[in-house]
Amino acid sequence: MVGLTVHTANIQDRDGAVGVSASIRRLYPWLRHLFADGAYAGEKLSQALANLGTWTIEIIKRSGAAKGFEVALLRSTMWKG
Repeated sequence: MVGLTVHTANIQDRDGAVGVSASIRRLYPWLRHLFADGAYAGEKLSQALANLGTWTIEIIKRSGAAKGFEVALLRSTMWKG
């Protein structure tokens, strides 16, 4: 995760994503690909991102086999120098 913002409940995810994306662009100008969940799908976000530069956005859809909430465990390694 490179950025996040907590919004009030009256702001839709895809509307709030524009400001988050703008701040990410300032911090990481080389970043060109975003992963997002289904709440971010749609032309509105794609058009807003186009105004911020060249982006690709990949919508990760929930598996049809998923029931309710599932925890995904991630394994990471830390580099110690």
